[in-house]
Amino acid sequence: MSIAGNNPGTGNPFETAKRFFKQQQNIRGMSIPCPDSHCGGKLDVVTQGESKYRKGEWRAFRGCTNHFRNGCSYTQTLDQVTYEPIGVPANAETRALRERLCAEILKFKNDYRFIDRNGAFTTFAYLMEDSQFNLKHPIVNYDKDKCLLGLERLRRFRRELADETAVVA
Repeated sequence: MSIAGNNPGTGNPFETAKRFFKQQQNIRGMSIPCPDSHCGGKLDVVTQGESKYRKGEWRAFRGCTNHFRNGCSYTQTLDQVTYEPIGVPANAETRALRERLCAEILKFKNDYRFIDRNGAFTTFAYLMEDSQFNLKHPIVNYDKDKCLLGLERLRRFRRELADETAVVA
């Protein structure tokens, strides 16, 4: 299994282990304060061996150090090679809204078979008037309010498309 670009089975095992050890030390220093003002914790990198299992693989992320103490649920997605943060930290409610929004966008793709995934997300970016939209990481920058706005705009757009289809038929 590859660890952030290092393959433990190749080269000098001591050099690989040293490189991995130093990388882990650097990663552990990438903490930021938790966005929850009542928590008082920090978001620390959770790496392989202790990370969450998602879509068939282990994934590193930032998680609140007070998760087990007070149940703080803030996390942040990380690039799996460089461990650079992707998007903004989110609590469980915002993550659920992001998942719901993503499901609605993909449902839109499935309802209109002529459009692919990128087309569905690009259409959504136009609806949101979002010039910073990133197709690789579509909604990781969305907070709760922006997710709710996105869901509302998608509903309205679907209604308008349905009304146009009804008039043509």
